[in-house]
Amino acid sequence: MAGQDVTPLHGPGDDTDFDRVDPSRAEQDFRALREEWRPADEAVAAVPFTHEIDFRGEAMSLRMAYLHLIGEYSRHNGHADLLREALDGVTGR
Repeated sequence: MAGQDVTPLHGPGDDTDFDRVDPSRAEQDFRALREEWRPADEAVAAVPFTHEIDFRGEAMSLRMAYLHLIGEYSRHNGHADLLREALDGVTGR
C-alpha cells in the first residue's frame, strides 16, 4: 500500500508454515507478530483508506485490505475455537 518493496517474512505462503510450529515459542512468536505490525502501521499512517493498488490484477484499497485482514483473523480465530472445542468438549455460548 505504501509502495515499499517488502520481503516476505514467513515461508512461501503455503501450508508448510504449519509444519514448523513450536508451541514453546508461542510468546516469542506473538511478540514478533506485534513487532511486524509496527512498521506496517507506520508505512500506511499517511495513506488514505481510499488509496488503491493493483493486487493480482484487481484494484484494492487500503480499506479493503484492512477488511480482508479482519475477515482472515476472524476466520482463523473461529478455527482455533473449533480446535479448542474438539479438545475440551466445551462449546461456545
